[in-house]
Amino acid sequence: MAKKQSKTALTLLEKSVIKALIIDGWRNQDVQALINTGRAASINFGRISGVKTDNAIKPATKQQVETFRHKKLLFDHVTGLCPIDNERLVRAREAMILAVGLFNTPRIAFKAGVFSMLANVAWTYLLHQYYESKGVPLINKDGFRARFKSLSCG
Repeated sequence: MAKKQSKTALTLLEKSVIKALIIDGWRNQDVQALINTGRAASINFGRISGVKTDNAIKPATKQQVETFRHKKLLFDHVTGLCPIDNERLVRAREAMILAVGLFNTPRIAFKAGVFSMLANVAWTYLLHQYYESKGVPLINKDGFRARFKSLSCG
């Protein structure tokens, strides 16, 4: 039986990126800061040193390193979300912020209609994220949107 990877364990991509960054002359503390951005559990210098001394780990390509760095730069430290990994949650949050902002604007007359539409968009993104996280398919075998029995009103 395969052993479950712990939250503190480095992924293969992280190990190869660390190796490439060390080869490029990055300092351990800079590598640690980049890798820890957005992680649930941070890593320490010992893990970086372990990757540095392990000759079996192949360094990542320049493209992989740039993609990894770009994704880390997009991480929002306030919400803890990354628009790449948490696209639906980011969109749900933005739709609800926009709905509330428009509703609180005194110069707009059609507040209730716009608020309800944007709130519906936000909840739809949230529910799609929830069902995807539970493994429920959003589209059925015929290519149509699945109907969720748990949400039916009758």
